[in-house]
Amino acid sequence: MPYNINGQQANIQEPREMGGPIFVPLRSVIEAAGGEASWDGDSNTAGGTLNGVHARVPVGSTSYTIDGQPRSMSVATFMDNGEVWVPLEFFEAFGTPAFYDANTKTVTMSGNSAQAAA
Repeated sequence: MPYNINGQQANIQEPREMGGPIFVPLRSVIEAAGGEASWDGDSNTAGGTLNGVHARVPVGSTSYTIDGQPRSMSVATFMDNGEVWVPLEFFEAFGTPAFYDANTKTVTMSGNSAQAAA
């Protein structure tokens, strides 16, 4: 299993290394962490709520918003097979840094802090 979220193994599409940054499928990871994901087809923008924080990120952009405040990432998001892929750094906005272990090819993160404490 390539993900360990809140101490639980999650069966999600394998993370992708794209010339340095590691990308993960936003909806799958947010939901596995105890959050909610959304999609706005009119603006081609994915959203996610986790730990009481809401983020919106347009596909193909390095810019995103956290609770309405603009932020930026080092690389742009992309879409593949209907899934928006974001770099791991995106999850820092939720207060849930995600880490990739190249030896085990595993992403580890603590998603919903309330859920993790339960």
